[in-house]
Amino acid sequence: MGRMAAVVVVVAVILGAWAGSSPAEPGDNQAVGQQFGDAVAVAKAVQIVRPEQPRKETGPPGIAGKNADAAMEKYYESFRKTAPAPSTVNISIGR
Repeated sequence: MGRMAAVVVVVAVILGAWAGSSPAEPGDNQAVGQQFGDAVAVAKAVQIVRPEQPRKETGPPGIAGKNADAAMEKYYESFRKTAPAPSTVNISIGR
């Protein structure tokens, strides 16, 4: 739990510094240059605090085996279903 708190603190400090910077003006190309690499800096800070974590990721508790397979199959099936054809209503006014 102590490492998680450290990660939260590191991320909060980085996000606080990033949020405190001046907002970009329309057409200001330097703003992109100033913020370029912030995501990499945050990822690097998290990796410094918890270097072993990516190797230990196992997913959320209770989601393994048959449960995970069923959830993924349901997810994939949602894309296979075709949407019903929209009903067309014609309203004639006049002749």
